[in-house]
Amino acid sequence: MARSPRTRNSAQGMWAETDTVAPVPAGRGSSKRIVIFVHGIRDPAFWTQTLKQLFEAQGFKAIPIGYHAFDIVRFLLGIRRDAVEQVKRKIRNIIDDDDNEGAEITVIAHSFGTYIVTQILEEDPSIDITNLIMCGGIVRRNFRWDKLVKLNGQNNRRVFVLNEYSPLDIWPIFARHATLGFGDIGTIGCQDDSVTDRQHHIPHSGYLTEAFVKKYWLSWIADNQPLMFNTNNPSPPWYVSLAQSPVTLLQLATAIFLAACMFKGYDWLTFRTQGVLKFDTADIGLDFSVLGRTQRDRDWEQLFSAVSTSSPLEHRIFSLNRYRALKIEIANRKPISCNPNSLEDEVEERSSQVKTTYELDLSGAHRWFGKSEIELSYAGSYKLPEPATIPEIDKLTINVVDGMDASGITLLSVVHHGNKCLDENFPFNKRLPKATPFVEFAALDAQGKGFAEAIGLSTSAQAADKKPLSSEDLKSLLQSRDAKTRSIAVKSLNDTAAKNAQLLRDLLEGNASLDNTTLAGLLEAASSAGGQAANLDPEKIIQLTYHNDVVVRDAARVYLRSPNINGPRVLEAFDKVIADQLSSLRQIKVEGKQYGRDYLVLVAARDAHYNNGIQLLDRHLSELMDGKSPDFAPVSAAFERGRALKQFAANERERVSLAKNTFGLAMARARSAGLKQAIDAKGTNEAINFIIAAQSAKTPLADTTAQAVFNQFLSEVKTAPEIYPWQNHMVISQKCAQAMTFSCYQAQEKEEK
Repeated sequence: MARSPRTRNSAQGMWAETDTVAPVPAGRGSSKRIVIFVHGIRDPAFWTQTLKQLFEAQGFKAIPIGYHAFDIVRFLLGIRRDAVEQVKRKIRNIIDDDDNEGAEITVIAHSFGTYIVTQILEEDPSIDITNLIMCGGIVRRNFRWDKLVKLNGQNNRRVFVLNEYSPLDIWPIFARHATLGFGDIGTIGCQDDSVTDRQHHIPHSGYLTEAFVKKYWLSWIADNQPLMFNTNNPSPPWYVSLAQSPVTLLQLATAIFLAACMFKGYDWLTFRTQGVLKFDTADIGLDFSVLGRTQRDRDWEQLFSAVSTSSPLEHRIFSLNRYRALKIEIANRKPISCNPNSLEDEVEERSSQVKTTYELDLSGAHRWFGKSEIELSYAGSYKLPEPATIPEIDKLTINVVDGMDASGITLLSVVHHGNKCLDENFPFNKRLPKATPFVEFAALDAQGKGFAEAIGLSTSAQAADKKPLSSEDLKSLLQSRDAKTRSIAVKSLNDTAAKNAQLLRDLLEGNASLDNTTLAGLLEAASSAGGQAANLDPEKIIQLTYHNDVVVRDAARVYLRSPNINGPRVLEAFDKVIADQLSSLRQIKVEGKQYGRDYLVLVAARDAHYNNGIQLLDRHLSELMDGKSPDFAPVSAAFERGRALKQFAANERERVSLAKNTFGLAMARARSAGLKQAIDAKGTNEAINFIIAAQSAKTPLADTTAQAVFNQFLSEVKTAPEIYPWQNHMVISQKCAQAMTFSCYQAQEKEEK
């Protein structure tokens, strides 16, 4: 016997405090009622025991069905048949049991269990059930629900299918995209007339709680109460849009793999190693040759051979191969003498046994498609820096022209056959191959500006007359596509930051396209330039304090703490940003953390106020040492402005982190009072010695105001001391609050630095 079919309610809604209800279905037709539970993968199914007790208390026969452990590997690889057969056999045994004859059967399936149950019902129409409840379902949307509800119902009645789904449940979308055969009905619903969809706003396993079962299933199945539907419609998460994509991630990955294979094949067919060989030396009669090798185990192929003449030689190579390695040989030369005044070296004869061989590895330098063009120049008159004894020597320059990454070229060896002087005094350095004398690596600017910058040469191997790069050259190199070129340009700019202050301003305040590493390097250059580059717009720099890269953020904060910057101008800029942008920045989370960009601005402002207070304190102490009686009020006001930032904090944890200015104020009061006490006792000339002696003797520092401020600082951080970033501040404050001695005057924030 079977109970009357339930009618599908047309009103469907979302999660809300209030619910709508469907019409009450007809009464039960059988006194025997069975509920079968089918769990998902990687699920010990403890929840089935809770549900079993709930349903048995209502007179049901509750039967959990398991299929042993089912891991994610089999899930993804589609090894599912064994689990389907196990569950099918167990359901068939329940139905065929004489004690269960005529029972009304409800199946509750979760996650992978929904796939198993629908596969069983699709394969075997003789398995008759009354209700099918699916939650977190991974059945495909094009499943033939009309056939299932018609063929598998008890006593010629249609199966009532209820699909519980939630837009918060990402796992059905993952199942659909990660492998084949699954769907995402647990995230967006079945959207089929034969199925009743009911939407919730809960996670993947939120259906399996006692509260949910009592509210949504128990009263409906046990007492024939009407279905309740949620009425409000909050916006679904962004990942729900993936459910609309007709292409799964597996299909996309397959397409990418096939495209990569085609890409690689086409690249292999079209790529060629080409180049220009330039030979310009005053030494006539040298044998010059270039050889290439396509694979490591292949023989060398002759690409070019010539003999030097009085005129410069230039030859272009056109090859049909991509060469992984090149060998350049210069033979039939005179031995190079390291002792030109020695009698035994007066006669130097040319010999075919005297030669220099360079071997280059190009395997990591090739780019995709087209030609890989490299320029080799062999020229004389290369002057070594002092104190080298050789006045000049030939050098080989490897210069990338097109289609190749200069940083990927490796110099494997430089061998001077028969050149005893070079072998002993200028050997090839395997650890620093590009620092080898007589070899230079150069790369044309990636933007095609047409000028070269030496890469990888040690200072001792550079030409003495090398000219510094111009501002325009630096600007172009800083925007190069090559990371090593950008790095060298940043280093060069660091060395000449004061001279290139205008370039720094143009790059940091303009809209130049800079990567994060380069941007941080420019900020460091601006910091090292001190007052010369202090003209940077503080509002622009403040924007970088909440940049999406932590290295850039830290570099911006370091710049704002640099000496000689315009402190009042910086503080005014912070006030403006805090007043105009703080509320909007609070809405933008930082790297997935629990705080927003507003907190980063407040932290940077905290440091700026602290730095301003320290600068005013230094001036105040200097005036004391000069015999003046300066007012401490400006110093106090500077730290008090920093303390006022607490009012903008979003929560208590942020307020604790902003307590640094209270500590600064306490230390400032202690140092001012300590120095004044020392001057009053011994005069300005002996004040420092008095402080040092008083520190050793633990002499009290008579300043109750500073003691009170130390206590204020401790009260500000006591709610969450574990998150305060400078734990040594707390240690110093505890000691100074207990005993104000001259140790408080000389306390150093070493850990902070």
